Amino acid sequence: STAADKTSYNNTGVVDGSYYNSSCGVSGGCFEFDGIDDTISFTNVSELELINLGDYVSVSFWLKVPESSLGIEMPFSFNRRYSLSISRTQDWFGFNTLNGDYYGFDFDLFPKNEWVHIVGIFVNGISYEGKNKIFLNGVEQSLSYRDSNLQDNNRTISSIFNLGSRSGGVNYNFNGSIDEVGIYSKSLSSNEVKDLYISRKANFVEFTDSGLEFDGVDDYAKTTFFPDENNSKTIVMNMKIGMDVTRIQRLGVHDLDNHRFYFGTSNNTYFVGYGDSYIDHTNANYD
Repeated sequence: STAADKTSYNNTGVVDGSYYNSSCGVSGGCFEFDGIDDTISFTNVSELELINLGDYVSVSFWLKVPESSLGIEMPFSFNRRYSLSISRTQDWFGFNTLNGDYYGFDFDLFPKNEWVHIVGIFVNGISYEGKNKIFLNGVEQSLSYRDSNLQDNNRTISSIFNLGSRSGGVNYNFNGSIDEVGIYSKSLSSNEVKDLYISRKANFVEFTDSGLEFDGVDDYAKTTFFPDENNSKTIVMNMKIGMDVTRIQRLGVHDLDNHRFYFGTSNNTYFVGYGDSYIDHTNANYD
């Protein structure tokens, strides 16, 4: 059987033993792994072949682990050697390059028998201490080395990766459940990680140099804003408005108190408003 890719890239995984439970996930179903020989493998992922030395890749997924298990488990692994691993014997979770090394945090901090959100930020091929990051339930963790340092020659992001075991072979098998896997060819920001955690879904949005484009019919984007220490929220936008605007178009944003801020156009006039009242009108100049 296969694990479908919900993006347009169609990077389908091959399921070997892992069981799909339609009601177990944080959002719909999830895959369950027995810790013996279950795995899902992905090969020839062309987008990952474009990753250069020093580039980042962020891996996001939801994980549920039992209270007890044995040995070393790899929920996610690039090309046999660059993985996110659990060491039950050392009570450690983090990056591993199969050299008896871990760069991570104490596994005792890891909630058991409940869904937790993990984001691992991988760096390709270069030992950048402080650049590799792990977020647990939206919060960046303080990482340190356990035993030896990560090996540069093993720190390779490849077009081959596995869920539930070491890539290229059936060993270091994971015992537990995995859901909502997303891989991003960038280092996700802390706010992007929080958005993934809050939404409880792997979100996929295509960003281009020209920004997001909307057709005026049914396109929309949902954004989560996080307040600063003063509980204030700042919204900065550059907008390019089509010349055929003939009706009111509004962008509505809810703040944490459920008030609403509007920005939009009506023919050749911009308006901004708060609540149900517009408080400012300024003539628009199109260029």
